[in-house]
Amino acid sequence: MPDTHRREWRADPAAVRRSLEESLERLGLDRVDTLYLHDPDESGLELAGAVRQGLESLAELREDGLVTRIGVGSKSEEALALAVDGDVRIDEVMCSGRWTLADREASRRVLPAALERGVDVVAVSVYSSGLLARARPTPDLRDEYGPVRPERLALAHALADVAERHGTDLPTLALQFPGRHPAVVAVAFGTGTPEHVGQSVARWDVDVAPEAWVEVEDVVAAGGAS
Repeated sequence: MPDTHRREWRADPAAVRRSLEESLERLGLDRVDTLYLHDPDESGLELAGAVRQGLESLAELREDGLVTRIGVGSKSEEALALAVDGDVRIDEVMCSGRWTLADREASRRVLPAALERGVDVVAVSVYSSGLLARARPTPDLRDEYGPVRPERLALAHALADVAERHGTDLPTLALQFPGRHPAVVAVAFGTGTPEHVGQSVARWDVDVAPEAWVEVEDVVAAGGAS
C-alpha cells in the first residue's frame, strides 16, 4: 500500500459494498462467485461483533445478486468458529494455517461445526509459510509468517522422516493432508513460478501409503502439534 494511503478495516454495509463495487470495476465484472470477510481478528474491533457485522454486510450483497457465496478467511480459529456457528448463514470459510500437517487447531471447533452446518472449508497456507515446502526444512525457513521455532523444526524433520520411509516427501504430505478431511472441499497453495504449479499438481496425484498417514498422526501426537 502506498505511503499516501491508510489501511482501515470496516465491515459496515456501505463500506463493504463500496469495496466490492470498486473491485468489480477494476475486474471488469458485474458480480463475483465468492466474497470473504478477511481477517476480522485483525480489525481492532471486538471479534464477535466484527464477524457478525461483516457477514451481515456480505449477506446483503448476496441477496442483491452481486455475489453467490459468502464466508470468512482467517488464520484465527476463533474467528472461523464464530463465523460457522453464527446467525448469518455462510457458505464457506478459508482456513489459513489452522488445518495443516503440523497444526490441527481447526479440528477443535471449526471442522466439526462446518460438517454439521454444511459449510465448505478451503484449506490454505498448507506449507506453513515455507516450513513444509521442502523435503528437508532448514532453520532459515519461515513458519507462521515468522522465524521457525526449534520445536516446530524438529516436528517438520520427524514428518519428513515419515515421508522418506514411505517413498515420498514432506511437501507431498503437506499438500495432501488437509484434503483428507470430509469438510475440506479445496486446498489452495501459494506459488512463485509455473514450475511450482506443476510440482504441486504432481504431488497431489501421488499415491501415499495408508500406513504413512498412521505414522503422521503418531508423530504429530508425540510432537505436540496444535
